[in-house]
Amino acid sequence: KDIIQNEVTVSWLTNIEADSLVEYGLTADYGLSVSDEKFTKEHSLKISELLPGTLHYFKIKSQTAAGKESETDDLIFSTLGYQVPEPEKNIFCIYHNQSVSIFTV
Repeated sequence: KDIIQNEVTVSWLTNIEADSLVEYGLTADYGLSVSDEKFTKEHSLKISELLPGTLHYFKIKSQTAAGKESETDDLIFSTLGYQVPEPEKNIFCIYHNQSVSIFTV
């Protein structure tokens, strides 16, 4: 899986040409899916518009032209969180008995 803040690419291989389906959601009930009806042995589906820093549940499914189906167990991934910008200045706090000195560099 290639994961960034709001999208993931799920890739897998099958030994027989089959279609591609990924069910996903914020719970194991899924509720959303992406698919490609093209028959292939090398599968890759992009899921976008995901919430950053969030756990997502997914399941991979494939079906051959002859109707043979296969699927994974429930799987999970987490998208990356929001990136916090670097501060323009370094701030240091020094604690004295009951007072605090703050310096910026």
